[in-house]
Amino acid sequence: MADMSKNGMRLILPVLLKKQTISITFQMENLKLELKGIIRWIKKETTVYDQAQYQVGVYLMEPPEEYILLVEKLLEEK
Repeated sequence: MADMSKNGMRLILPVLLKKQTISITFQMENLKLELKGIIRWIKKETTVYDQAQYQVGVYLMEPPEEYILLVEKLLEEK
């Protein structure tokens, strides 16, 4: 995961997703959340080894309260 906000995230993936709506399992320490998102944008890049990688902007539909609290906590620590 590259970037997070209360209603979205930017993911870095080795493959291009074909679906517009995705399910994301987010796990951190003892917290595991199932998130539903909509892909808003895709940017293709190339790694230093000439491999494709994709940055994907995901809008989270109805993020659970636990996710919002986690993001708020992480933002406070910055």
